[in-house]
Amino acid sequence: MPGFRVVAGAVLMACTIAACGHPVSPSGGVAGAYRSTVFVTIAPADGPDSVSRRGGYMELTLRPDGTVTGRMVIPYDGIVPTVDQSITGTYRTAMDTVFFHTNVEYEIDSAPWLRAGDELRTRHPDRGGDPLAIVLRRQ
Repeated sequence: MPGFRVVAGAVLMACTIAACGHPVSPSGGVAGAYRSTVFVTIAPADGPDSVSRRGGYMELTLRPDGTVTGRMVIPYDGIVPTVDQSITGTYRTAMDTVFFHTNVEYEIDSAPWLRAGDELRTRHPDRGGDPLAIVLRRQ
């Protein structure tokens, strides 16, 4: 039966690879409403700036059909004007990772989000702006 194992393994691998690029289904387990518990920018010169402590937040609602809506608020920090941005787009999952495609590219789309229980976590690399550390908790 060695040939059967090879064929079965190849079929399983092909199905796994194909599923990674599809929108999430309700079985993805990530659908729900989320709100930031940690929202920090990390400026090299100034160190961490807690957007959360200044009253900022991010809220996302992930629907079972793979769509996402939400809002991001970053209060005025003395330099950058207040940001109050509606969020729309889609998401997909691959194992315990969530990938977004939204109208808020840097803050949401630029890095994968790791799912850990009822939380989604990311830390963005520095891409010409300040890196971010964000944790969203399911409500």
